[in-house]
Amino acid sequence: MADWTLGQTLLSKGPIRAGELARAGISRSVLSRWVVAGRVQRLARGLYGLDEGPVDEHHSFLTAARQAPKAVGCLLTALEFHGLTTQLPREVWLALEGRSHQPVVQGVKVRFHRFTGDAFHEGIEVHSVAGGVIRVYGVAKTIVDCFRLRSKVGTDVAIEALRDGLRSRKTSLTELDELSRRLRIQTVLRPYLEMEAAS
Repeated sequence: MADWTLGQTLLSKGPIRAGELARAGISRSVLSRWVVAGRVQRLARGLYGLDEGPVDEHHSFLTAARQAPKAVGCLLTALEFHGLTTQLPREVWLALEGRSHQPVVQGVKVRFHRFTGDAFHEGIEVHSVAGGVIRVYGVAKTIVDCFRLRSKVGTDVAIEALRDGLRSRKTSLTELDELSRRLRIQTVLRPYLEMEAAS
């Protein structure tokens, strides 16, 4: 019974790896019994949660992030996280650095994108959400990325994010201009910034 009390406490915080449970003193055989009994749900290979565990708007993102800890939430997933889009992505969009290993993610659909150099490292934020920690690009970096990769997200989505980001004061024209210069996309973004500055 003590095992289940501890397990329930750990699992109630959101998706957790079998290895983390084992380090807390809950063996894999005990975990397997809980799955068979229906107390615990196997979310993906090596990842578990309570059937009645917390499911919020970041659940899919967190599930993917636990299986791809070196990845960063980007583009549509980052826009959704920051409340800057009406789009509801059916996949979790994650950035990987250069030619790094692409992890296998189970339980959620993931779309990986390869970023290199400053395009990967610039603007990473770490946020605590129900059940764990996620890495996601900040507002300004996400907007700049949407213009940089507008062929993947759509120019209309990038413009919507720009307007929402400025209107909500989550970023500024100056911050976006400086970041676009550092990431060498200033010539693409500047006409849109000038249009917003004039409106």
